[in-house]
Amino acid sequence: MIVKIMEWVRLGVISLAFFFAYWFLSDAQYDAVWVFEWLVPAIMVPMAGFSGFEGLIWGEESAREKGYETGSNYQKQSDIALLSYAFTALMVFVFDWGKFAALAVLICGMFFFFFSGINHALQAIFHKNFHWANINRPFILFALILALIYPVMRAFVS
Repeated sequence: MIVKIMEWVRLGVISLAFFFAYWFLSDAQYDAVWVFEWLVPAIMVPMAGFSGFEGLIWGEESAREKGYETGSNYQKQSDIALLSYAFTALMVFVFDWGKFAALAVLICGMFFFFFSGINHALQAIFHKNFHWANINRPFILFALILALIYPVMRAFVS
């Protein structure tokens, strides 16, 4: 049950982050670079950080929810990698390392999520693993990529 709650919290927080980012970008008083630099941890902490935390604390339940095997050391390594993306995104923002550092963290995280989305889709298609996470991940990833285009363009074209 907690894994399902975490899933909805993660989606809700990321949706709110995009709502505020687009709202800020519609107002000329907000700097597009600052909005982008703020948006990266606002995405990476719930998406990567919550996922990593969930996997480390409720790993067995999380794996069962997706129809995966439980107790794998690879799962723990992935969880730690996810936590490192979230922590690095926070460090880049707090220490003001700039838009290029924020973009690098975002690209690293998006590569992970892109291939994770492909893995979920392949699980559904080839292994008939039709758990909710395997069905929705490719679509959520596509929506995330589309939603990121405008903030990234504004930050790097302004």
